[in-house]
Amino acid sequence: MRKKNIMKVNKTAIIAIFLFAIITLLRVFNHIPWYDEAHAWTIAEQLNPVDMFWYVKSEGHLFLWSLLLMPFAKTNFLYPNSMLLLNWIFCLWAVCLLWWKAPFNNWIKFLITFSFPFLACYSVVARCYAIGILLLFALTALYKDKLNHPVLYSILLVLCANTSVIALFGATIFGILFLYDWYQEKPKVEEKSLILSGLILLFGIIIVGLQVFTIDYSIIVERAPDAPALLLRNIFIYHNFIVNTALLVIFSIPLFWYIASSKKILFFLITTYTMLFYLVFARYGANFWHSYFFYIYLIIALWLVEVLKPVKSKLRTLALVIFAIISILLFRPVMETKNYQYVFYNTVSKQLIHLINSDEKLKSSQILHNNPEIYTLLPYAKKDNLKFKNYCSFANDDYNLLYVVKNNACVRGNAVGQAMKYPEIFKNYLNQPTYAFINKTKNPKMSSTLVLGSDFVIYFSKYKCSDEYCFWRVDLLQK
Repeated sequence: MRKKNIMKVNKTAIIAIFLFAIITLLRVFNHIPWYDEAHAWTIAEQLNPVDMFWYVKSEGHLFLWSLLLMPFAKTNFLYPNSMLLLNWIFCLWAVCLLWWKAPFNNWIKFLITFSFPFLACYSVVARCYAIGILLLFALTALYKDKLNHPVLYSILLVLCANTSVIALFGATIFGILFLYDWYQEKPKVEEKSLILSGLILLFGIIIVGLQVFTIDYSIIVERAPDAPALLLRNIFIYHNFIVNTALLVIFSIPLFWYIASSKKILFFLITTYTMLFYLVFARYGANFWHSYFFYIYLIIALWLVEVLKPVKSKLRTLALVIFAIISILLFRPVMETKNYQYVFYNTVSKQLIHLINSDEKLKSSQILHNNPEIYTLLPYAKKDNLKFKNYCSFANDDYNLLYVVKNNACVRGNAVGQAMKYPEIFKNYLNQPTYAFINKTKNPKMSSTLVLGSDFVIYFSKYKCSDEYCFWRVDLLQK
């Protein structure tokens, strides 16, 4: 009988994973990277490992994802498919680990697999989150036996901590619990393993510290004023703040009551949620790809409770039913037109590259920019040897990275505004034929304008437009 049940579980897992792989692959091959996906590729392509290590901290992420992209980006290998498939593989492995190791029943695993975060977000959008989820799941699966494999667990902790700040939260608490249990049961652990694990963790603390504690936090964008309301307005039922708030309160009480059966797991969930709340509400805004980590950490907490405190009770049943309802509600964004378009509807980059390549003047000139949208072009531009220049970077800096500039020293997305504010600096870029890339919503009523310098004039004239953007010719004239 036991053998038959195992066979049945395996068949269910194979079918679910196969469906997940097919659906997400179709989405991957119909996804054009949006700007921060493309920018990660540009970082990996333009910087060496040392410079990349120091740069990515201003991105709010750590270095591992950019390091993994580097071999593909340096050789310009099959962009964007190589990047998208690498991310997809990490998410697929995370789903496989869930089916293989998580102690949930098949329905719970199925609902997790086909929720929006896995089916339509982390499997498709190629950022550092999928690898972070994979490593968090690996830490969860190994948690009960971590002292039997301290070296492996230490390596996983260090890798996970270096994927993103959001995964760093979980890795930090896993690390604290690991050290606590290690201290409690130190005589049971082999001395050589203790020393090696300690060295690995020390190395991890140093490299994470160098990245996190050297960030100038004054340059990080503060939260949108309505970040808490935005999250509550959209978390379950789209655009329904009151219903979502009521559901969240109703769901939270039995879930936290059940998780409180283990003090360690309650500590894990409260601390990770506290750090997430700070990130989402006080620092970086309620972007959905960040907010869905509340769901990821809830999965991990329930997984740990099921492993460490497997109690059959009405409270357990209620908690898992509520979790199933949450997972079902999180399928809703898959079908939402707005959410789908926001993530996947981005064909602008290919249109603009075609527009530039079909115009000899644009193709042979320098194009000044400081638009997030331009970063979707840069990996394609590299293939065609197009010349882009970020006017917020240094005059002798040929990197096209998304610089974060302090004290409003950059007029974002509007080269005309930048020239007006800093004409002497802007003049330094105009030593060759130049066009400026500007959103149509900027300067909508102008077709040309003059910017006066001390002994020169910068003349902007609208040259050619797509549906959303315009290229302006920029000429430097002497008075």
